Amino acid sequence: MIQFISKNSLFRNSLALAANSLFASILGFIFWWLAARILSTETIGLASGLISAAILLATAAQLGLGYGVIKWYAESNNKTHLINLVLSWGGVTCLIFTTIFIIGLPIWSPKLLFIQNNIDLSLAFITLALLLNLTQLLDSVFIATRHSEFLVTTNSLISVLRVMLLGLFSWLIGKNILGIMLVFDISLGVIFLLSIGWFLPQAMTERYQPFVVFQGLSTNFMKYSLSNHVANFLQQLPNQILPILALNLFGSIQTAHFFIPWIIASGLSAVAAAGSLSLFAEGANDIDNVEELFYQTVTYSLIISLFIAIGLIIIAFPLLSIYGNSYAAEATPLLYILAIAIIPTVMNLIYFSKFRIQARLKPLIIGQTTIVILSISLAYGLGLQWGLWGVGWAWLIAQGVVLGLNFMKYSG
Repeated sequence: MIQFISKNSLFRNSLALAANSLFASILGFIFWWLAARILSTETIGLASGLISAAILLATAAQLGLGYGVIKWYAESNNKTHLINLVLSWGGVTCLIFTTIFIIGLPIWSPKLLFIQNNIDLSLAFITLALLLNLTQLLDSVFIATRHSEFLVTTNSLISVLRVMLLGLFSWLIGKNILGIMLVFDISLGVIFLLSIGWFLPQAMTERYQPFVVFQGLSTNFMKYSLSNHVANFLQQLPNQILPILALNLFGSIQTAHFFIPWIIASGLSAVAAAGSLSLFAEGANDIDNVEELFYQTVTYSLIISLFIAIGLIIIAFPLLSIYGNSYAAEATPLLYILAIAIIPTVMNLIYFSKFRIQARLKPLIIGQTTIVILSISLAYGLGLQWGLWGVGWAWLIAQGVVLGLNFMKYSG
């Protein structure tokens, strides 16, 4: 078995990506447990809204360039130039998007309006979005170079640094939102510099030298990237919008009760869905065997998803009790629902990777759009009626409907 995995790059990269997601989830669990002990529930609720907004902006500003790197990296004659183009465009776009977001807060998220009047918090928020954007693009580069082990290392180091810095900044500047934002900023900044200066040169077959550049992206590259960007943004939109929606519907305290089970389920979904990223990387280099790679990925990912979902349902109450009695009392039913939703979520991600490899962008965008419309509209309607449960049911229903459509229309 070990020899088979070592020779099979699909399974090897899947295991590396799963290990990255699992380790990050464990450290994320520890981080938010410490945060729940140090910070008030209201502070965690507001911080979760800011972090979700930063992730949303970072994703929106990537322009699908990460997918373009994975698709075209092997064919590029100047890989250093390609990587610097992607980082330059992604970074500048992120700064523009984040500035517009802050100016328009009265329109799209009044609950976060307080950062407009705090220059330190505004700068910390802009920095967070920028560093998230750049580190996520570098993750795509590591996948493109087929060195997923560097992705595991860098993301693990980010999580370790966050845990180490949390207590320090809470002690230095008080138990407030700025402290938790600086924890994210510094951990991401350190690892970004380490990635550029150490890991990236090792992953490449040519000498890497960072510089800012904005010329050289081909029309085909941008067309592919932007098309995938629409689908990827739609994929990420509910993940970041739902915590912000919860903040505006339920207030900061109930948002904290939503955010903790949400990040637990999301982290474990990423573990089970590691095969979808590996499928994309391998399929891009072996287009003739996509169907075989697809069914291999579905088989082992389904087994992992079932195992994770059942396990999470069993330990949901004691797990949330670690954060506090209020989390266990308010959020356990929500975590049950989100655990079940892991299965259709992972299967959909595998279908979407297959569509990307085959450049079948129409079913990709239709599927993602359906998830966005169903999850956000149902979350608003069911959330008003059932509270946190309603948001969980909205997510499960949206993923289940799209999986059914994918299975009926695009299997085989």
